[in-house]
Amino acid sequence: MELELESSSISVSMVCRSVLLEGYVADYGDREKATAIAALIASPENVHDRMRDRY
Repeated sequence: MELELESSSISVSMVCRSVLLEGYVADYGDREKATAIAALIASPENVHDRMRDRY
């Protein structure tokens, strides 16, 4: 999987050991990429996806 995406509409915050993703994604693939990148920083169970779809 290529881990590049347009991130201008995604906000990333760290809260303790958790990563919070907010904003908008263009498609399901971008959502998967964003959560995969965040999981490299925090374990997958510590990634909280609050992104909204534009598709």
